[in-house]
Amino acid sequence: MDFYSDEELQEFLTDTQEILDQLDQSFLVLESKPNDFETINEVFRSLHTIKGGAGFMSLDLLEKLTHVGENLLVYHRDSKIGIQKETLTLLYSLIDASTTIIGNLSRDSNEGKKDYHKLVQRFETQLHNLQDVIVDPEIIENQQITSFENELNQIDDLEALQEMLLQKNLSENLENKSIESNQNLEEDEGPISDSNRGVQQNHLRIDVDELDKLMVLVEELVLARNQLLQFTNEQENPNLQNISKNIDRITTELQGKIVKTRMQAIQLMWKKLPRVLRELSQSYGKDIQLKMEGGDTELDKAIIDAIRDPLTHIIRNSVCHGIETPEERLKAGKPKTGTIFLKAFHEGGQINIFIKDDGAGLCEEKIHQRAISQNLVNSEDSDQLSKEEILNFIFHAGFSTAEAVDNVSGRGVGMDVVRSNVEKIGGSLELDSTKGKGLEIRIRLPLTLAIIPALIVRVADEILAIPQVNLYELIMLQDQEIEEKIEYVHGTPVFRLRDKLLPLVDLAKVLNLGKPKNKNSFNYINIVIVHAGSTHFGLILDQVLDTQEIVVKPLSDKLKNISIFAGATILSDGKVGLILDIAGIKNLSMSNDNIRRESSSTTVSEVSTKQNEDMFLIFEDEREQRLAIPLKDVHRLEEVPNTNIEYSGGKEVLQYRGEILPLIRVHPQIHDKEQVQIVVFNFEEKLFGIVVQKILDITTCNMESKQFSSKASILYNLIIQNKVTEVLNLQEIAQNQQHLDPSDLEVS
Repeated sequence: MDFYSDEELQEFLTDTQEILDQLDQSFLVLESKPNDFETINEVFRSLHTIKGGAGFMSLDLLEKLTHVGENLLVYHRDSKIGIQKETLTLLYSLIDASTTIIGNLSRDSNEGKKDYHKLVQRFETQLHNLQDVIVDPEIIENQQITSFENELNQIDDLEALQEMLLQKNLSENLENKSIESNQNLEEDEGPISDSNRGVQQNHLRIDVDELDKLMVLVEELVLARNQLLQFTNEQENPNLQNISKNIDRITTELQGKIVKTRMQAIQLMWKKLPRVLRELSQSYGKDIQLKMEGGDTELDKAIIDAIRDPLTHIIRNSVCHGIETPEERLKAGKPKTGTIFLKAFHEGGQINIFIKDDGAGLCEEKIHQRAISQNLVNSEDSDQLSKEEILNFIFHAGFSTAEAVDNVSGRGVGMDVVRSNVEKIGGSLELDSTKGKGLEIRIRLPLTLAIIPALIVRVADEILAIPQVNLYELIMLQDQEIEEKIEYVHGTPVFRLRDKLLPLVDLAKVLNLGKPKNKNSFNYINIVIVHAGSTHFGLILDQVLDTQEIVVKPLSDKLKNISIFAGATILSDGKVGLILDIAGIKNLSMSNDNIRRESSSTTVSEVSTKQNEDMFLIFEDEREQRLAIPLKDVHRLEEVPNTNIEYSGGKEVLQYRGEILPLIRVHPQIHDKEQVQIVVFNFEEKLFGIVVQKILDITTCNMESKQFSSKASILYNLIIQNKVTEVLNLQEIAQNQQHLDPSDLEVS
């Protein structure tokens, strides 16, 4: 151990670990293609490289292990015997042992105390057993001839055949000449060096600790940038403002580059999963394949480390509980081999990880009954539970539907920890299941944890930050709207957002910053709609201040167990602001799901008792006459400059998302507004736009007041919010594609 430096040892360990990781993938190839002798030769060369390095470093144990593995592979390669399962199992054991030795060397600078004598004996026994098998050279030659004939049969073009033979001949000649040339060079000059081959090193290995230190410096720079921007905005010095903007741009670019250096492809985490799947499948007697897509999707290393165990647990659950045995699958009319599909992709500034299996799915009835038996819900209330609420019981601590406990599952420790770990890093987890068809799980994660965009808000005298990944919508209610749109369910405030009732949480009360403010003493109220997983709710706060990129700082040990805070940050004015943990607030405020369940059941009961009620988009014309469109027909609301409107065939149109959108004006004489509001609706799979004067509201209406109209462009009249409102006939409007006649809009 005295013949090499610490740097040389570290370089050897890094190189060896990379080779071991790659060998895992090669073994998977051999499992499906045991006669792939090219891969067998690659594995041999990899072990030979490790053995050579171990010998140079005087690592006797590692050298001995790789030597017996090398001997076994040489025999497979030279005798043209495909890799058997017994050999593959031994090779996996060799990888595990080598990985352990590498870990010992990295941690303690020695190979460890275990001698792996029995593993070496198993390799020698396997080699001896293979050598006892008589292999007829004539049989091997016939197999090669048959393989070559199969290739010829697939080529029906004479020119292509000639090209194949030429390439095959040329390849063999080049390989032979290359081997001969290398041997000659290694004999007057020694081994060929990288410099002689002209290899250029385009990558450097950088210690992760150094990257972390660099990231800390960038975080401090971002904080200083934010403070500079606030100070500059208060000055009237053009030169200072230009310098500030330049520093802002450079800081943003530098931040992006540093974050990129910490990014890793998610496939680095995925490559261990096939091994886990193989071992579990064998243990449970199941036949399962793993399909992966989007392995080149990059995440921050910290997020990869945090999501590794939750993802592995989900895969384990799919194998243990989801995928059926081959016999059960055949009886259910499914392929004998089950499939687990894993996909990663970028979407909306987040990373999405999608896990799906084609197994039996979750049994709602079983989960329902187990939840009742574990007193998670009253039997009287359980009948009102939605499918989503029933499935979410699997995230309760200690919840399990397994009938027996084994070394993998059944102890009720798992999915609650999975969701907790995902939410701890600002992510969310949703699931959906179809009995007999399988389970789908979607995990959403931020790109990085160090610097995140956030909404800065004020509650009483405290400045707080809400991570942007949790934001859904901002709403301000004024005057009468407060009375109309905030309702109470068993004393709990709820907000009617379109077709749903969302629970409201008063942040001042949660943070113990004083008594909840009397909403009648103010002429407005701010509500921030947030989401944690699939749960949406509203936060009542005093003021929305700004959006900023904030640097996330960990809380001290005394505060880290407070579940409603995810960390702290330094604000642009130099003060400390706490970052809200939306998942923690949800769990604290709705710990027993009563609020969410009561609000959702109220929605159901209201629908059942008011079957004539429907949702409408309300808008008005320049005469302040109220018009309405059924909300179910509204595709989207847009606001565009009037100058964007063009003409085609004498009619107004708008270039809209790669299509030409026909426009219909309620009053064709109105053309002087700079910005126009457009209601986009869908009719017979084609989009149309109605140009309106002002969008007022989205609300419900009792259809008992309906009075049909004789006018073609009007469907019927309704009393909505105590005012007579005309509901447009979108079918008539779309078919005619003409401006409405103002005379048709007069109340009959």
